[in-house]
Amino acid sequence: MNKFPEKLKKFSEEHLYYEIWMFFSVAKAIKQFRQGDALNYQTIKNALIESFAIHTRNMIDFLYPRGRRNDDITALDFFDKPMEWEEKRGKISDTLKKARKRADKEVAHLTKKRISGTPPEKSWDVVEIMKEINDKLIVFVEDADPKRLSKKVIDFVKGLQGQQA
Repeated sequence: MNKFPEKLKKFSEEHLYYEIWMFFSVAKAIKQFRQGDALNYQTIKNALIESFAIHTRNMIDFLYPRGRRNDDITALDFFDKPMEWEEKRGKISDTLKKARKRADKEVAHLTKKRISGTPPEKSWDVVEIMKEINDKLIVFVEDADPKRLSKKVIDFVKGLQGQQA
């Protein structure tokens, strides 16, 4: 899709925008969610956490692709020189590695690696994950080829700057 910037731009306007928007929307919903009068508190809380985990994994895989398939769209597609983006982006942090692995093992699959009970390590560090993804997305929109990236995505990510995670 690199050879078709207009298709990539259109893709980013709908699909990339959706992933970024959902990631931040669900993260903020988790931060603001209170038991209160919710009819089924635990179900709603779990649904928010699972949605956050899936969108977190999608954002991490977009920024730090692994085992890329032919039909995958990643941040690399938005640059003439992907190696420069990879260098500027830097290596994946331990926080994002852990988040991706947890989403893989605890949400996307039934495995023996799921955390049982409610120990402290079962909580998701929503604020730190949001901050790290936000920081990488800001670098991404500043350096991506504007012929390939929708202004809608650029404006949304830039609008997140300065907001408290």
